[in-house]
Amino acid sequence: MIKLGIPTAAQALVSSLGGLVIQFFTNSFGEAAVSANTIVMRADGFVLLPMMGIGQALTTFVGQNMGAGKPERVTKGINVMNGVIMGIGLLLGCIIFFFGEPFIHLFLDSSDPNAQAIVEMGTTALKALAFFVWATGFQQMYIGIMRGAGAVTVTMIIALVGMVVRIPLSYFLAVAPNRFVGMYYAMNAASLTSCVLVYIYYLSGLWKNKAVVQSAAQADKKPQSA
Repeated sequence: MIKLGIPTAAQALVSSLGGLVIQFFTNSFGEAAVSANTIVMRADGFVLLPMMGIGQALTTFVGQNMGAGKPERVTKGINVMNGVIMGIGLLLGCIIFFFGEPFIHLFLDSSDPNAQAIVEMGTTALKALAFFVWATGFQQMYIGIMRGAGAVTVTMIIALVGMVVRIPLSYFLAVAPNRFVGMYYAMNAASLTSCVLVYIYYLSGLWKNKAVVQSAAQADKKPQSA
């Protein structure tokens, strides 16, 4: 439990600390930007719910089958879910691209003096995120797979790399040129980087040797010491 728990806790800590820096950058754009970002993050969280659910389900699925010595079932399940994630990602991306503005209005107080600015900033941000929903979906999926296989240190490192990419890009694409939407370009870049890294690790096959529990059948196959 300690072996699996410490990297997972460290990953959560990295995400929280990185989130504080991102919030600091967001605050620099003023009250309207803070309000717009809050609504955009709600929309993003809503869109990611199916992806997160699939990632969590795959964590259990992979853990059970790797522990039972059935990696072929893992591969089959992953191949099926690749198509599901892509389909969901494209669908949800289209929804927030074309219906982002009505969603912003759901959480907006029309009497707010910054209402128009919030709608414009929020809609622009959602359109920027829409094209990369699929990448975040694959990121959630393959990180779930790695966790199920016991490769939690790898997921921690990938989360750290993603944050290392996001924070500087947020500054250079958003804060420095005073362009609010740059915050979301940086977010997309971090998601895409994490997605590529975790997929490369998946293709390497190294995660298959990380199973914490192996079946009795596998143990019986191992050569007995003299």
